[in-house]
Amino acid sequence: MRRFTVYRLHFEEPLHISSAREDYSDSARFVHSDTFYAALTQTWHLLHPDTPWEPDFRISSLFPFLKTKDKIHYYFPKPKWPVLIENDRDVDIKKMKKIRWLEKDAFEALLKGENIFLREWSPSPLTPSHSAFFPFAGETGQMAIYKSSLLTRVQVPRDLSKDSEPFPFEKIYFTKQAGLFFLLEGDTKDLEQLLDLMSKTGLGTDRTYGYGFFKYEKDEISLDIPADGEYQTNLSLFLPQIGTFDFGRVKYYGLLKRGGYISSFPYYGLRKKSVYMFEEGSVFNGNLNTEGNTVDLRPGNLVDHPVYRNGQAIFIPMKTIQ
Repeated sequence: MRRFTVYRLHFEEPLHISSAREDYSDSARFVHSDTFYAALTQTWHLLHPDTPWEPDFRISSLFPFLKTKDKIHYYFPKPKWPVLIENDRDVDIKKMKKIRWLEKDAFEALLKGENIFLREWSPSPLTPSHSAFFPFAGETGQMAIYKSSLLTRVQVPRDLSKDSEPFPFEKIYFTKQAGLFFLLEGDTKDLEQLLDLMSKTGLGTDRTYGYGFFKYEKDEISLDIPADGEYQTNLSLFLPQIGTFDFGRVKYYGLLKRGGYISSFPYYGLRKKSVYMFEEGSVFNGNLNTEGNTVDLRPGNLVDHPVYRNGQAIFIPMKTIQ
């Protein structure tokens, strides 16, 4: 067993998180760890503008959860290990490949080397069959984790001689019994002070409109994982140290380009440099618990303060899937 501190965020207002498309018509359904680190850092500087912040912890990305009467269903990213199905099995392989999330029990079983796709799982509030996993959103079955809607907004140009232009904007509504959670390892000093303020100032885009407000709960969670797995999977975005990291240790992976725009005054709208990180659920050889890098993405000398992206990750051991 490995124990973590867990924080559950219940969103009271709509949420919009910029996606890889950087398109207002598309909001991400969960929050990557580097985005949340950046939000915590920005909140710290609101409270302590003259004091550097050096947190002594690692966090996972923010993943979906669902509360029912007798259980909290935590969903983790499916490791990118290939789907292994015998040819004579009556299984929709294309459907299995699209699965994004594994409920905690299935996630633990897979980490211990079990081929979870060959097992029967009892029905769940989310999906009548294959209850332990679902593709991307819990929008089927008896209950939902979130719903989304598009509204039309208007962009007014600074040059008044030009016409205003409408554009679609996606809002995510988490249901009362659902939200996002993250795991934490390390010292929680100062964290809850930051969460208290952030819950009232919001997370994500359009906070001035009241988006992203939340309440949070603190708890503990234990993961039943192998003590001696020959591989590891990451629960946060991971940025290795170039020059010292052996890329031969990468087994299965996805890459995400991270960058976007600066959100601090007076640099709004100025684009950061970009960097590629390993996506959650990538699989690596060996122990990487001390690996990870934080980089400054400020664009040259145009900005007078660092613009950090944190690529330190929580890693979980896993065995070869049989």
